[in-house]
Amino acid sequence: MPSKKKAAKADMAALPSIPPEVLEYFSGGATPMTGEQINTNTMALKKALIGRALGAELTHYLGYPPGAERPEQAPTSAAASLPDGTDPEQAAAH
Repeated sequence: MPSKKKAAKADMAALPSIPPEVLEYFSGGATPMTGEQINTNTMALKKALIGRALGAELTHYLGYPPGAERPEQAPTSAAASLPDGTDPEQAAAH
């Protein structure tokens, strides 16, 4: 059974590398960063990543990207009438 140190090293090796330019952007040139700066930057990065993931999920679900016009959809025959041929809005009104 591998030790905890070896498991942690394997987990760290699996993380993606971050380009130095990105680190410079988030640190704002401050070296070393304080714990508060690290926490603030980590929260901002998490917010941006989650927002990007949710935007992609909505684009996939809705079928069009943000800012684009909603595509026109023709009503399906199931939505246009009930099995007996009556209009669903008229049936609900009675």
